[in-house]
Amino acid sequence: MPAVKKTFRIDEKIASELEKQSKEQGVTQTEFVEQAIQSAIQEPYRSHTQKSTENGIPKEVYEDLRRQLEIKDKQISDLSSALVAAQQSVAGAQALHGADVAAALAAPAQKKGFLHRLLGK
Repeated sequence: MPAVKKTFRIDEKIASELEKQSKEQGVTQTEFVEQAIQSAIQEPYRSHTQKSTENGIPKEVYEDLRRQLEIKDKQISDLSSALVAAQQSVAGAQALHGADVAAALAAPAQKKGFLHRLLGK
């Protein structure tokens, strides 16, 4: 394919980094820029063909974590229901105990005589 000459203006820091990176990789600056452009052009295709979410988490992992979260939500809901039932049982037991105490306090205390205590009649 025939080469086309283009002129671009870039920041000095980017120009010095371009020079450094191209030397490290043993390619010309033109080749380095061409590779970077090719990589940038293919990147959207690569990320689209990979099975991952927007934030880069593989879909399989994401779906597995989502299922686990749904299970935990169900467990929390079940435990909350059990807690409400237990609290209602405790409230009922306290009400019964309170009624027993009130009945015991309301009953007149009868003193038993000496003979009655002695003979058990």
